Amino acid sequence: MVIGSRAVDLDLDLQNAFRTAGLAHTLAASGFHVSLLLGCILYLTRSYSPRVQLIIGLSSLLIYTTLTGFFPSILRASFMGVAVLIAIINDRSVKTYGSLLLAALILLLINPLWIFDLGFQLSFLATWGLIVTLPAIVKKLDFLPPTIANLIAVPLAATIWTLPLVCYAFNRIPVYGILTNVLATPLVIILTLGGIFTAVIGVFIPILGSAISYLLFIPILLLINLVEISSKLPFSSLAVGEVNIFAVIIGYGILLIITFNKWSQKRWQVIIISALILFILPLIYQKLNLVQITVMASRKQPVIIVQNQTNHAVINLNDKNNVRFNIVAFLRNQGINSLDLVLIPYDANNKTALNLLGEYINVKNISWLEKNTVKTIQMIAKTPNYFQFKFADKIWLLVINNQDIDLSNIVDTDILIWDGKTLNIKQLQQIKMKKAIANRDKINQEILAYLESNNIEIFPLEKGAIQWQPNTGFKIFNNDS
Repeated sequence: MVIGSRAVDLDLDLQNAFRTAGLAHTLAASGFHVSLLLGCILYLTRSYSPRVQLIIGLSSLLIYTTLTGFFPSILRASFMGVAVLIAIINDRSVKTYGSLLLAALILLLINPLWIFDLGFQLSFLATWGLIVTLPAIVKKLDFLPPTIANLIAVPLAATIWTLPLVCYAFNRIPVYGILTNVLATPLVIILTLGGIFTAVIGVFIPILGSAISYLLFIPILLLINLVEISSKLPFSSLAVGEVNIFAVIIGYGILLIITFNKWSQKRWQVIIISALILFILPLIYQKLNLVQITVMASRKQPVIIVQNQTNHAVINLNDKNNVRFNIVAFLRNQGINSLDLVLIPYDANNKTALNLLGEYINVKNISWLEKNTVKTIQMIAKTPNYFQFKFADKIWLLVINNQDIDLSNIVDTDILIWDGKTLNIKQLQQIKMKKAIANRDKINQEILAYLESNNIEIFPLEKGAIQWQPNTGFKIFNNDS
């Protein structure tokens, strides 16, 4: 929490819990940490001359920036901190708009590619929100004590200006993010300043620094418990699906108009509600009418994700790494917050993967092989070796086992899905499929020749994923797209 997650690795599940709770920024060295450090330095040196404050402040910023690795968000805050120090020594006030613009200009002169860095973008947007929106929010909360009003207003102002970009980049909204930030901020301040203090002591007396750091155990425990509770609440992280860049641009345009146009400021509620309706209604209509199947590649057997209007199902999981890095990412991108069905073979890998999936998304029904009730899709056959089901008037067959299986009783299939090496020609002849989805690199030449001679179209799964919709047919998604 002092020098950021890029310098110190944390457990991946704990990092994901912080992201779900809307507290990922507390694990990254950011402008918040620089502000705390500089504020503490200025408070401790308030009895010294401005020149001494400047020297100590600049030295602290340089040391901290060096330790954290010169990331754009840290450099932005450090440059603005330097502006504050210069203003103090010259007994002048800081022009926040100008210092923010100057910091952006200097950073982009150093590295123009930083303009595409998400940390750079979020840092400037959050700071901009604090400059232009924080005073208005604090004024609205004047019925509260100033400390509480600022505690609520700061995360709210930052969230307003970062939310469109967060939706675009992560396809999710931390529903309880503002509340969690309000509750976590005192703990984060204690841990950050306490961490800096114990680190300084530890440089000179390592044993004493380590001993003092044990005093931070309680606030750390409280913060982690807060994160775990928040991340496990219903709809703690709401998936919004893929957000169009033009929607983000329009969203920021609306915020700028409300910020600088007096007529719009008087009618900001109507403008924001109208904009939300304009963007949300088409999204809802699309979700309510979406019917598609996505076949995803994995190191083992393929995974099928079924989207039938408001019903969603996943067939096969493989292992927890596939869940964490492929399945969850896709579900978030599609705006899926719950699964009506997970259909998997009963084995240790799938059971572990299912437990992990449940940490990210609500799973309503689980169907193992020995159970007969299956929702969302019309099941035809279910064995330890294959699943056959009907969806959108098509018969689908997923082969999941490498054993020499008998497929003579299989109903004629429209689309066969397999890893590319499990089946032989005899089994393919028993299936009598029309199209096939497989890893083409794993299919031997004899089977390829058989498929081509029978005019069976093969969709190459090794390129990433295959998606099918009733109206548009099959579409290939490459890994690099």
